[in-house]
Amino acid sequence: MAERVALVAGANGLIGRHLAVHLASRGWEVIGLSRKPSGSGRQVAVDLSDADDARAGADRLTEV
Repeated sequence: MAERVALVAGANGLIGRHLAVHLASRGWEVIGLSRKPSGSGRQVAVDLSDADDARAGADRLTEV
């Protein structure tokens, strides 16, 4: 398990995807947050613009 863990919001978007790859290449454990996970890497499906879904997504982080 990596010492450093990063949560990347918008992990399937242009910037989020590149940030996740960059961090992972430097030894970070990356958990992506996305409305529609791509299936690559550790990701949590969450819509951060919806408060109830954001709370539920935070609860799911303990399962990842």
